Amino acid sequence: MRIEYTVPGFVEHHTVEVLVDSTGLPWEVVQDHLKGYLEATIEMTLTELRISAKEQENFVAYVMSEMKQKATAHEEAQAVAATR
Repeated sequence: MRIEYTVPGFVEHHTVEVLVDSTGLPWEVVQDHLKGYLEATIEMTLTELRISAKEQENFVAYVMSEMKQKATAHEEAQAVAATR
């Protein structure tokens, strides 16, 4: 499986700055290894989601939170529409 992702340039630049400041690694080293680290982390996370009950519980909690936020936003929009 191959996951393609894009990171906006300003987000990547800011992330590199933060990592340079916090780790003390040179800019070029951080920049050269950031993409590989993100890819490895994504792969590790996908593996954990498949085999770890705790990660699966975290995923369910995330989904429920997202669904609740969307439902709340929808209810608020309906309430606003009803007052017009």
